[in-house]
Amino acid sequence: MFNEAFNPRLIKDDDFNFKMFLAGRLACIPESLVRVRMPSVFYNDIKEAQATSLHVINKLDLFFNILKEKLSDNKTVKIDEKGFSTIRSQWLMEQATGFILYENGKKIAQRLIIEAIKEKPFDYKNWKVYLRSFSQKKKVKNGEPKRLLQEDIDYLMKKEFFRLN
Repeated sequence: MFNEAFNPRLIKDDDFNFKMFLAGRLACIPESLVRVRMPSVFYNDIKEAQATSLHVINKLDLFFNILKEKLSDNKTVKIDEKGFSTIRSQWLMEQATGFILYENGKKIAQRLIIEAIKEKPFDYKNWKVYLRSFSQKKKVKNGEPKRLLQEDIDYLMKKEFFRLN
């Protein structure tokens, strides 16, 4: 169903839930089953080394487009554009926080947050992240601060992620 270059680990829960939805009706479980997964610091470091913020936003963009395409092809589903707007706003805001970690990523982060605010102007989380982006200085854990290549910056400034139309 998905592109082979797609790394499901990046958004495996969304991928799983979407595949289950496409498979059909699920059985009702009478009791709530909840288990919280907290990744270790070691795991987070490996994950960041394997998938930079640039890779993650591109994978999410691919997933978002596939999700819209599959749901629009499914005649039993009534698509709520507000739902896609909410997803777009949330993901833009989350990805913006990843770009703040880069020494030269503040401009990109602020652009993504502004797009998130346009989508959901009354979401206080978007405004909070936007205001913090002006003063926030991230501490570098190991070694030199991360930098984006100029070509990546140019690409990120032009690309519209999670297109709704």
